[in-house]
Amino acid sequence: MLSTNTEFKAYCHTSIESIAATCSELGAMPLRTVRQTDTYYRSSAGRLKLRVDEPGAAALVFYDRPDMPAPRESHYQSLPVQAPADAMSALLGRALGVRSVVEKIRQVYRLGAASINLDVVDGLGTFLEVEVDVRAAGGLDPAQQTAEQLLTAFGLSQADIIPWSYAELQIMFEVASTWRAKLRSHSHPGTLFLLDGASCSGKSTLVKGLIPDAVAVDLVPRYSTRERRQDDQRCGEYIFVSHAAFRDLAFTGGFIEYRDFQFGMSYGLPWAEACSPLLAGRHAVGVINLGNVRHVKAVFPEAVTILVDASLETIRQRLVSRGMNTPEQIEERLANAARVAAYRPLYDYVVTNEEGTLGQAEQFLRELILRRTP
Repeated sequence: MLSTNTEFKAYCHTSIESIAATCSELGAMPLRTVRQTDTYYRSSAGRLKLRVDEPGAAALVFYDRPDMPAPRESHYQSLPVQAPADAMSALLGRALGVRSVVEKIRQVYRLGAASINLDVVDGLGTFLEVEVDVRAAGGLDPAQQTAEQLLTAFGLSQADIIPWSYAELQIMFEVASTWRAKLRSHSHPGTLFLLDGASCSGKSTLVKGLIPDAVAVDLVPRYSTRERRQDDQRCGEYIFVSHAAFRDLAFTGGFIEYRDFQFGMSYGLPWAEACSPLLAGRHAVGVINLGNVRHVKAVFPEAVTILVDASLETIRQRLVSRGMNTPEQIEERLANAARVAAYRPLYDYVVTNEEGTLGQAEQFLRELILRRTP
């Protein structure tokens, strides 16, 4: 039977000692420090891993949750493994295939219904993971509130949250290293310009205005699982795939970044389509998912990131006028847009796109690209 928690994982800006000090200030009880090895296996749904705690306790863990940069609901089941862990790992590897092996040192604290994990992950860095047991917290809403309060208590924001497991993060950094090496070997690679912003801030409109212009820049299409719209074939902004195909790309490092949204929609920016024009000496422009800019700057610091900003009222009016979303979908998008303030300092540039300012925003982007053009 699956259990439920609300959880988030976040990049840490300070030392593990500073995070541990905050745990003490909050009254969290230290439980243990352990070295863990998590072996992730290929699975058709969710994530499956064998966790081995030194000196040898092991458990088989399955969990399923959306990959979004926010505290999110996670369903999981953990079963102790009685057989030798090495034998179990070999069996699962032969049957399913190994995706990734993650090794870390974890300090575990308990604060009420919350488990607070301070992780030093080999090859990746320091992270904070919080898991709030929904039943112990008294329901999903109280668990969500606890997670958000702890995020703030540790001096973090939505901008610091990582949507993915350590397995995907490890693979993403490995793939990023390969692509960046290819670009460094090129004498005059192009520059990747990445636009970000809330839904209906005007990202797509700006991109469409640049492509047919005199500016020499290629469009990087995004992969998406959403349903096609009438004008999708004409603009070429998306590559539509099934959920299974999207998952395969995501879990093998095919995306610079990606995320899930409610209502079954996922979007991801692909490495291959982004780097192909750069390796040919041309510039490229693409759109990234709101909330992932810190990760993008970590895996691809050479990219130029631009936030397209608009007020909540403007975004609401555009969403309603567009007529493509249900009231529930509009509220989800407005909730995401309300978080933009936390992300703003992380971008290289911010351009405003209120009503009547589209021309100025387009000119700013043209000039920005031209400055990078020999």
